[in-house]
Amino acid sequence: NQLLRVEGQEPSAIALPIPPVIKIKRGVRMTRVTITRERSAFPLTTFTIYDDLDRVELHNEIDSARLPFAGGKSWHDSYYFAFPFAVGTQDLKVLRGGQKWFDRLPDDYLPGARRDSVTTQHLIGMSDGRASVMLAHRQAFHFLFPSFVKARPSAKGAPAEFPAMFTGKWPLREATLYSRAFRRGNQADTHDLGVTNLMTLEPGLGQRYIFDYALNAATGNFDDVAGWRLGSTFNVPLRAVYVTVPPAASERSYFGVNQPNVEIVTVKQLAD
Repeated sequence: NQLLRVEGQEPSAIALPIPPVIKIKRGVRMTRVTITRERSAFPLTTFTIYDDLDRVELHNEIDSARLPFAGGKSWHDSYYFAFPFAVGTQDLKVLRGGQKWFDRLPDDYLPGARRDSVTTQHLIGMSDGRASVMLAHRQAFHFLFPSFVKARPSAKGAPAEFPAMFTGKWPLREATLYSRAFRRGNQADTHDLGVTNLMTLEPGLGQRYIFDYALNAATGNFDDVAGWRLGSTFNVPLRAVYVTVPPAASERSYFGVNQPNVEIVTVKQLAD
């Protein structure tokens, strides 16, 4: 779970003035691992492992007040969370969760389609047919693939290269996903004032950004229904509400499904 900063097209390290501190707290039904990085722009990471849930929840925080100034010829910096997975690259597929189903990439690409990144609704996954991983998200929904984002700095004095989004290739050479947190800029070229520093584009919002994820791993092929349920329940959780009168029935549904691997994702109304 590394925070990657890319200045224009060139990656650079995030400063850690003080070594990270790791604390493990065990409870009755869960275990929480907290990583704090004092005086860093990446101050907090939390892993939550539940005893009875087949997922690990991940919470990241970015302190934008400690981010380096984004300026110069690139005009912006991009920040990504890197998720490297222990999945083989032979027959590797990316499972992109859309509104109704999972696209299997690169098989489902149309000719001429952009192949460097995807946006997802609830979840994205990877599978080689022998192992599968699922990554559900809430705030960050745009993902880039390895070789389409530069993750290692160039050697000193190396010649300039084309942007990675134009030089990346399929099949993917590693099972890594880059979740784009945001694109940050501190300067703009205005008509009346020329180049102007913009200290914030969201006044009053605050300086802390949070990013939540849930991860699951399994052997075998990717399970579309399990992935859909993990993504939807994590991204759109049920909200508990106190009621004074108990309902007549604890459960009620318009439809019934008697198979564990079936999920209703859309309903078409019958026209009058």
